Amino acid sequence: MADPPTPAPISGEDPASRDQPITSTPTNPDGYWPPWYEKFRNDWRTKEKAVSNDGLKGPIFEPPDWLTPKASNETILEATRRRHQQAEDRIEKAEQRAARLAQTAMTLLALSFVASGFIANRLRVTQANLVVWAALVVLMGATIVCIALSAIQAVGIDRVSLVEPPKPGEAAKQDTKEEQTGNLIGQEFHAARLANWTGRKKVNEFLQARAWLTRGVTLLIATGIAAAILWMTTDDPKPATTTTSTSTSTSTSTSTSTSTTTLTSTTTGSTTVVTSAPSSAPTTRP
Repeated sequence: MADPPTPAPISGEDPASRDQPITSTPTNPDGYWPPWYEKFRNDWRTKEKAVSNDGLKGPIFEPPDWLTPKASNETILEATRRRHQQAEDRIEKAEQRAARLAQTAMTLLALSFVASGFIANRLRVTQANLVVWAALVVLMGATIVCIALSAIQAVGIDRVSLVEPPKPGEAAKQDTKEEQTGNLIGQEFHAARLANWTGRKKVNEFLQARAWLTRGVTLLIATGIAAAILWMTTDDPKPATTTTSTSTSTSTSTSTSTSTTTLTSTTTGSTTVVTSAPSSAPTTRP
């Protein structure tokens, strides 16, 4: 007898999870994970208009078919707890990676603004033609947009997560130990699947943010090359020539005075005449 055909994977389900020992029949397999722009828009709403949990709606799973009284033992309970913990770790790692990505994106965004300012100033002072202006403005704008989208999406990953830890009180209501163990297994299983769904969504957002960062870095490198070419192919602007005319009017008058002094002294019947040389004393008037 031929094996039955393998059913198509459920939307939102990892096909590799079919090989795992824990499976279930989800009644709402997709849930709802709003895109980043809806969560970003929700941040700008008032408390009265903001959507709770950023609009997240997790999938609801029915108890697995394998959860029978025979499987209600400590071994299965420990296995489901480990799977739950692994799913929680997946969420934490995605958020840590997103935080590092956000820091890198913010640094590159600042560098993009600096490079754009330098190129814009160079285009202005060298009076570049319109074609060069348009090409470089588009390049600089695309760089800033890509890196900004990466930063916004990376920051958005560290948001509220949909998790549902087990409730021991529900298990305590059961009568026998076997029933209590089975109840805890079902709760751990549901929590593991919900945490795994949340972690998968966060990882997908992280990959999208990293894709935007890759595009932004590529465009930033192209912007740097364009800035270097612009620097080498354009001359520095010559300083403007300033002409200053100074008119000075000077009036100089020189007066010369000549004096002759005759000194007569009678010394033994002789007369001595002393004549002083003419002296001129120039006088300058403004």
